[in-house]
Amino acid sequence: MAQKKKPFASSPKATKKSRSKKSAFKPAAYHWKQHWLPVLILAIIPVALYWQSVGYDFVLDDSIVYSENNYVKKGISGIGEILTTETFSGYFGEQKNLVVGARYRPLSLVTFAIESQLFGTNPKTAHIINILLYVLSVIVIYRLFFLLTGQTADTRSWYWTLPFVAALWWVLHPVHVEVVANIKGRDEIMALLLAGGALWYGLRFYDHGGWWRLLLMAGTLLGGILAKENAFMFLGLIPMAWWVFRSWNFDKKGWMLLGTLAGIGLIYFSMRYHAIGYLKGADPETLSVMNNPFKGMNLGERLGTIAYTMLDYVRLLVFPHPLTHDYYPYHIPITNFGQWQPWAALLLYVPAIYYALTGVWKKNTGAYGMAFYLSTLLVISNILFPVGTFMNERFLYMPSFGIALTLAWLVTERLAGNYQRIVQILLLIMAVGFGWRTFTRVPVWENKVTLNRSAMAVSTHSARANLFYGTIYFDKALQATSNEERNVNLDTAEVHIRRAIDILPSYGDAIRMLGGIAAERYKSDGNLQKLLDSFYNVLSMFPRDDYIPQYMEYLNKRGQQLNSLIDFDYRVGTEIMMKKFQYYPEAVKYLNYGLTLSPGDRRLNQAMADAYRAMGQPEQATPYLQRALQ
Repeated sequence: MAQKKKPFASSPKATKKSRSKKSAFKPAAYHWKQHWLPVLILAIIPVALYWQSVGYDFVLDDSIVYSENNYVKKGISGIGEILTTETFSGYFGEQKNLVVGARYRPLSLVTFAIESQLFGTNPKTAHIINILLYVLSVIVIYRLFFLLTGQTADTRSWYWTLPFVAALWWVLHPVHVEVVANIKGRDEIMALLLAGGALWYGLRFYDHGGWWRLLLMAGTLLGGILAKENAFMFLGLIPMAWWVFRSWNFDKKGWMLLGTLAGIGLIYFSMRYHAIGYLKGADPETLSVMNNPFKGMNLGERLGTIAYTMLDYVRLLVFPHPLTHDYYPYHIPITNFGQWQPWAALLLYVPAIYYALTGVWKKNTGAYGMAFYLSTLLVISNILFPVGTFMNERFLYMPSFGIALTLAWLVTERLAGNYQRIVQILLLIMAVGFGWRTFTRVPVWENKVTLNRSAMAVSTHSARANLFYGTIYFDKALQATSNEERNVNLDTAEVHIRRAIDILPSYGDAIRMLGGIAAERYKSDGNLQKLLDSFYNVLSMFPRDDYIPQYMEYLNKRGQQLNSLIDFDYRVGTEIMMKKFQYYPEAVKYLNYGLTLSPGDRRLNQAMADAYRAMGQPEQATPYLQRALQ
């Protein structure tokens, strides 16, 4: 005998009409026929907003995951390597372990490989596919809101139903621009699309049974997790949806669901372990600040800065301006609990956590949305482990689904009477504002110049933004047709590069750029001593620079002003490499440059002998010592 199902639960005040069992189980074909107009509107909106991005270039990490990824460029034949290696391996040629836990997100790279096979390495095709996937996502989300809440839409007021209000708010939100307009953002799109599909099939399995629905849930959820790890939270969100919106029982169907979800988790971790070789990975303190921005902070600063970012996520959801792609050190300032932001974050999040926990137990729709937001945000919050940056707007892509659900439930079901008209007007203003902000934000992603110029207008305290902006002018200097134009661009580049170093004195990439700027100036003025002084200052800050050694080999071959070159090699080898840093192999390298020019130089031979003795290789030191004595 079939088990009797309880009406759908949302709140104690849920009406029969919005929670009736009959409305919940309308056939899918009937649903699409009834709701074709709102679906059409929701499909047109993202096309209208994002189609301008079709002609845009590759930017940021697009080179790592697509345009310069060797596995992706192999096309379909590279899929095996994509599935069995760490995500960055196809770009670097080996596993680098640049972030905690490494990265195993193969699914978006698989789609890139297929595109590469069919269309070549073409950003236009990739942008079109991102837009279409976003369109599909909002349609799935719209349907999901119906399946969750069991609502039906009156044909005269479909625009004021929870599903439409929630889906409209979600699709218009400007924080999604980075995900859709940046090709690399496909991992976020696919993670929510497939995990949302798993929630869909999970609910249909409860409603109608059928082992094939359970298999489809398993396949789509595994795909979502393989797109990005934050979809892993759906292992808990799907059974939570059964509890809140259906009538959870530990019967055969319930155990089948839990067993399937556990199996998905095991399959994913086994695939990840096979590809990467570990689960946790590198010690965060061994990483660079750019891959662990909390490096060097004490516990109070770490927690205070995380609380600051949690507060900023709320700001972005409510008032998404200004926007930037660069939240690297130190656009987000180091914060502690002596400042107001962490306490404001606690005042917001502690009640939200309490509401989510107690409300889910009481089967409250708004509480489920809040639990969805908090759980999917937790994964990328830096609370559990460093994710490689303080925060990012794209990190709100999946959590914003939960906020959309809670907001729409609040305004369509909890606020009525005289307030409803006011709320409708406010939401209309918000929708227009969000749509306009999204439309004007998309062009920022056209190319690296437009993107970094936009970032510099907002992220003035980011070392990374200053470096990237300085690199733009350095590239302009390389293309200049006159010395005057070259020098103007080099001056501008140096201002931003030095600003990056002021923000982050250990920023090797920025320090290395100073060497490049000095070399370009040398091409114009031919002042070797000025070049060598600049190189000396660079090596004093960043002794393992790999550009200067290559340039010294070039200068040695020219054979000009030998005394200046020999003196430079001696000073670098002894003063910087041996005395300041005790980098003896590097000392040997620079001293060898000098000995190539003057094999009998007493100072260089004595310094080489000292370097080898310091490394515990007296047999290597002896010949140099004898030559020095001669």
